[in-house]
Amino acid sequence: TLQLHDTMVFSSVSIWEKGTGLGMYGGGLQEQVDGLHSMEVIEVDDHQIHNVWQILANQNVLTKEALDTNIDATIRAWNLMSSDRGEKAHRHKSKERLATAALKAYMARNLLGDPLNTLVEL
Repeated sequence: TLQLHDTMVFSSVSIWEKGTGLGMYGGGLQEQVDGLHSMEVIEVDDHQIHNVWQILANQNVLTKEALDTNIDATIRAWNLMSSDRGEKAHRHKSKERLATAALKAYMARNLLGDPLNTLVEL
């Protein structure tokens, strides 16, 4: 029987263009991995998957009060699976902080109705 602690709900939309003639590496997801290096393919084992699941399963329903802890859990899970560690990761700390701030602002604005007053007009 499926129990509450056995499930997690994700909401997302991903659109990948089709066509092998697109981009330098064939477009789509392959372009993100090989061309832009914005994603990576990693090898994982059952122990790593279990550890990530445990981190993500401790998140709470998204509220203003839970926003920081949920984002922190997401980052911990991401870092657990990332191959970008050590010196290279240290050099990108400012980019990581900017990305985290952007994620927090996006979630606060679009999922929580801007409770953190994060609206930025461009």
